[in-house]
Amino acid sequence: LAGLVLTVGMSVDANVLIFERMREEMARGAALRMAIRNGFARATTTIIDANVTTLITAFVLYGIGTDQIRGFAVTLILGILMSMFTAIFCSRVVFDIAERTHWLKKLNMMQILTASQIDFVGKTKLAVSFSITLILIGLAAIAGRGAGIFDIDFRGGTSVQMQVKSSTETNVVRERLAAQFAAAGTQFSVTAMNNTAGASTNDMFKVDSDIDEVRDLEQSIHDAFAGPNGTSELATYSLSYGPLRAVTLVSPTTATEEKLDTSSGSGAAAKEKPTEQSPASESAKSVPSVDKEEESAPVTATDAEQSSLLVPAAGTLLAYADEARELLLAQAEAPTTDKPATATSADEAATINPADDKPVATTGDTVGDENKVAAVDSAATASSQCEVDLTFGHAINAQTLTGEIEAATQGLNLSISHFQLINQKWDGSSSNAFEDWKLLISADEAQTTELLEHLKAKFADTPVWASSSKIGGQVAGDMQQKAIAALVTSLLGIILYIWIRFQRVIYGLAAVVALVHDVIVTLGAIAASAWVADALGFLLIEEFKISLPIVAALLTIIGYSLNDTIVIFDRIREVRGKSPNLTGDMINTSVNQTLSRTILTSLTTLLVVVILYAIGGEGIHGFAFSLVVGVGVGTYSSIFVASPMLLWMTSTSQKNTPGKAKSAAGNVSASA
Repeated sequence: LAGLVLTVGMSVDANVLIFERMREEMARGAALRMAIRNGFARATTTIIDANVTTLITAFVLYGIGTDQIRGFAVTLILGILMSMFTAIFCSRVVFDIAERTHWLKKLNMMQILTASQIDFVGKTKLAVSFSITLILIGLAAIAGRGAGIFDIDFRGGTSVQMQVKSSTETNVVRERLAAQFAAAGTQFSVTAMNNTAGASTNDMFKVDSDIDEVRDLEQSIHDAFAGPNGTSELATYSLSYGPLRAVTLVSPTTATEEKLDTSSGSGAAAKEKPTEQSPASESAKSVPSVDKEEESAPVTATDAEQSSLLVPAAGTLLAYADEARELLLAQAEAPTTDKPATATSADEAATINPADDKPVATTGDTVGDENKVAAVDSAATASSQCEVDLTFGHAINAQTLTGEIEAATQGLNLSISHFQLINQKWDGSSSNAFEDWKLLISADEAQTTELLEHLKAKFADTPVWASSSKIGGQVAGDMQQKAIAALVTSLLGIILYIWIRFQRVIYGLAAVVALVHDVIVTLGAIAASAWVADALGFLLIEEFKISLPIVAALLTIIGYSLNDTIVIFDRIREVRGKSPNLTGDMINTSVNQTLSRTILTSLTTLLVVVILYAIGGEGIHGFAFSLVVGVGVGTYSSIFVASPMLLWMTSTSQKNTPGKAKSAAGNVSASA
């Protein structure tokens, strides 16, 4: 999604280039058709050059990235290719059709920035001083952060996201953990995660440490936030449960299937009895009759309930009893009628209170077949089960809940053959978390109550870990090497391409100097965020770290900044023409002519990345912050770093060339 949004912002650049060229042609007095043709013709080369260099960084991203970063790279690659196609071809077709059919007779373009005559070269010394100051501050911030500036992607360790019951300041959390980790000398950092509103207090924090195991880090955090009365100050799952409902399921020894006779009142295969805790403690009523008019509402279970009942949870250690292995469980809502009918056979009847809207257990063969139920043999045996609704303070997935129930069952030494977790929104296998679950367990009321009370006490002290991750030292080292290789490969590829396109390596070197400037300043901003996060929290700044998404942002900045630089370099080449020397006046003329395009493109791209930064979420917050800084710095460097550097390198080369020629001529005459 970030790749799509960024593609939208960057694709505007090609259209702006074309429209600016068309405006220049009309300002020279060209006819509409000629302005359209020349505008597209002169902008096409620049568009291709600018986008190919961005493609180089996108391909490097794909080569070094994780699945998420590769997805971003693929989206960026496809977006660049499609934007080039639509800008160069599709837009041209639209303009040609509109002009030839006389829908378009003239182009009126508002020009916010008139032709400027700013002496950019004259401000080179001021710009150099400003850039050097930014770089020194950034390097000092990077040195001050030390290894702490790296996320666990690059230094290894463990990371968890913790949540406290009541919002608190980051410094308070940091002090509590510092006291806990002081004895072991553990290196750690704390980052507020819910800082999108710029609040001074938060309830969600990310803790990074050099501890090897996630469980050890979680236990240390749990101990640090243990309250004086033994209760945890961390947010916990806080289980509560409703009244128990006793359900008697019939396990047939010789069960057969037959068509449902809608005129007989039989067809129920389960008997459910309310317990003393249930409000349905009144006399049970017979199963309602199934009239022919009601055949459109069969007694079937929902897909989610069937899946969760028919398939045991993954990792379940509790085996089904032998007589229950053949039993396929499903649930259905019992139809409510005004005149309940009595079952024809005592062995086949199941009593239920319609007002309680209790599920009725049927055989698994009813799935997808509305006209079949099990005909239960009179010699069938019955086994008791309990059903209870569970409610948690925070969403929990079935795998975690299953593990806790199994551990509690074994710890309490309860004789429970099987249990099932049910949620209508759960597909039976996913790890989606829900706050509400229904537990169906093969135990009597006393055993179930004992188990639930144990789980209630357990979950009251079980913290909610939003996420956790672990990266080993070897993997972190490999990540560092990949990141460095990606940056170096991108820069070398860019130098090579610009060298080929502009026929001089000086253009590539000048562009790389500007790119290195942008990367260092952006890294400095990331490092400085640790000291300004508290003071500038209203700007959504937090303690950012260098991670793989940040590396992806740096490569994206390289591509974007180079896009802007190539547009100016292309205009410099055009203004210079066949002149042997490059002068400051040529630089000023070129920058002033492209200034309108530079500002328009930068503002549109900046608008996009600011939106990503403000509402993009925690997953790309650091990524978007880097892009916000990089877009601003990249625009500045294209004007005040790359162009003056090109002038300086060219002038130095021109000064050295006559001296070398004169020296060579002298050597020839001396030898003669």
